[in-house]
Amino acid sequence: MSITIKRINLTILILLILIFVLTTLSTAENKEKQQMPPANVVVSKVTTGRLAPEQEFIGTVYYLEVSDLSGEVGGSVEIIQFEEGQRTKKGEVLVKLNSDLLEKKLQAKMWFKDNSPLHAGNQPPDVYSTR
Repeated sequence: MSITIKRINLTILILLILIFVLTTLSTAENKEKQQMPPANVVVSKVTTGRLAPEQEFIGTVYYLEVSDLSGEVGGSVEIIQFEEGQRTKKGEVLVKLNSDLLEKKLQAKMWFKDNSPLHAGNQPPDVYSTR
């Protein structure tokens, strides 16, 4: 009886070892199958040439400091002749000022010039004379 028990135990042991070996081999094969395939790489022919020294880019510039724009002459802005972000050229008129007050001042000065006593060759009246 002891020999049959030994054979049964030996058979069970052999079966367990076989199961272990088979599962180990099958998991190794599954790991190889689960790996990602190699990535496709696109290549092109290398060429030589010159790179353009200037490029034009569109973007926004942020400044650390901002100042107000002012002109050398007085007056209020009547017409703005550009849009934000629009390209402008040197010498281009950007705004038109309301010059009504300046024109009135000019008319007054012209009137005083034309109507002054010195204009007609006359001497100015002597306001300090005692006559």
